[in-house]
Amino acid sequence: NQEVYCIMRAYKEALQQLLKNRLLNFRAEHGYSQEKIAELLHISPRALFDLESGKYGFSALTLMFFLSVMEEKEVQKLLREFRRIVDEENEKSEG
Repeated sequence: NQEVYCIMRAYKEALQQLLKNRLLNFRAEHGYSQEKIAELLHISPRALFDLESGKYGFSALTLMFFLSVMEEKEVQKLLREFRRIVDEENEKSEG
């Protein structure tokens, strides 16, 4: 169904933007270099650059490594932000 595809695509794009911004903020808040974040996420510095620039999205494994280095309250905030995005996208599709 084309409508479901469009909604899922909107979720994916919004999630990628959310994660990109959260990663950039996380790195800045903790004073980590790109090399340090790449090490924590078990990816190359080039792959990190691609994530931060929005060229590529997080893989499931990279996302799990990111969540594992975040404090629990940061993970909860990220989940709340994602729920808000989902709610907004649902309202758009219903309206």
